[in-house]
Amino acid sequence: MYKIIGDINKKWQPKQRAIRDSNGKLLVNTTDIIQRWTTYCSKLYMAQHDQKVSKDLVKKLKNISLLLVDSQVDILGEKVKKAVKKLKNNKSPGNDEITGKIIKHGGPHMIEEIHQLCKSVKDGYRAYRKEKVSSSSVT
Repeated sequence: MYKIIGDINKKWQPKQRAIRDSNGKLLVNTTDIIQRWTTYCSKLYMAQHDQKVSKDLVKKLKNISLLLVDSQVDILGEKVKKAVKKLKNNKSPGNDEITGKIIKHGGPHMIEEIHQLCKSVKDGYRAYRKEKVSSSSVT
């Protein structure tokens, strides 16, 4: 929640999520980027360590997935509470016409509802990513 509120309040800046493969082709697909980093790191470890150590590291690198990293991060109720507490009272509302002051005055029940909403969004995103990754590996 804190991240969401922070994202809303700060100026938007584009993020570059692209990398070039060994042939110079630009990769923008998340799966391709992960695979490229795995290959790159594997080559580094192969050059710097003996074969047994490097094979173990390569196996570990291949088991890394975006879903695993994403699923370990849960939204904590305490973070939502801190984010709500940091909201400024005298800011103009967004499109929803809800001010920070209204959210703050909602009390613990409001914080819990926002927490549940954030968890639902996060769970929906996880399901979407899982479905997208599984469907891309089938094709």
